[in-house]
Amino acid sequence: MTDIRLLPIHCLIFALLLFTVSPLVADVTQQDLDHAIAVFKAGDQQHAFELFRQMAEAGNAEAQSQVGTMYMYGLGTDKNVEEGLRWLKLSAENNFAAASYNLGVIYQNGMGVAVDKQ
Repeated sequence: MTDIRLLPIHCLIFALLLFTVSPLVADVTQQDLDHAIAVFKAGDQQHAFELFRQMAEAGNAEAQSQVGTMYMYGLGTDKNVEEGLRWLKLSAENNFAAASYNLGVIYQNGMGVAVDKQ
């Protein structure tokens, strides 16, 4: 049974994978990000994870957020909350607003971290 607190997070994941913004690193194009999203939507989560990971390691904040989210939920990779948080924090530090929002939701709901109601 799905925890009702996770439903907004699942909707957010879907929205993040559908709607992207311009990449923050010149070496990664919008076409690269769109391709990884299309691969994910086609059902090949492992390949999508690898594509996003490569872009994330190249410094693209949006891809860093995607990798963090995929780690948090075990999408295309083994679930690893600690690694997911690391990537989301890096993305937020690189000024990707969706990652900052996701971190707020994660801390508010205590997903792998202590609940922070402040």
